[in-house]
Formats: sequence, C-alpha cells, structure tokens
Amino acid sequence: MAAHLVGPIQLILIDDVYMRELNSSYREKDCTTDVLSFDLTASDAGIPGLDEISGEIYISLERARIQAEEQKVPL
Repeated sequence: MAAHLVGPIQLILIDDVYMRELNSSYREKDCTTDVLSFDLTASDAGIPGLDEISGEIYISLERARIQAEEQKVPL
C-alpha cells in the first residue's frame, strides 16, 4: 500500500448552478450533485508540504437542504 500524505483540506460551499458546472466539466455529467472532492496531491511532482492544500471538497448547500428535508434531519 502506498503512503498518502495529508495536509489541509479546503471546504467550499456552493449552489447547484456552480455544482452543475463543476460536475459537467470534471465528470462530464450535465446535472448537479451533492458533493465533489478533488485530490490536489495527485498532480504534484514533489511531496506536498503540510502548509499546502492537499484537497478540496465542494458541497452544494441547496442539495444538502433538500436531502436534509427528505431524510427529516437537521441541515
């Protein structure tokens, strides 16, 4: 098993419109989704330092609200 270094992860809250754009650009799916994550260490030539962002997580607040209501849980 390969070692995986983990540094800070950036959490980004967005709306469905922007999520749809990301999903279309990166996954070729013309629809929105609840969460997308990106490993930013995969493209690094060197070893990332702990002060570098190692990943990003995008969350659609609109999807989160809808799913919370459907599941009858707090947002």
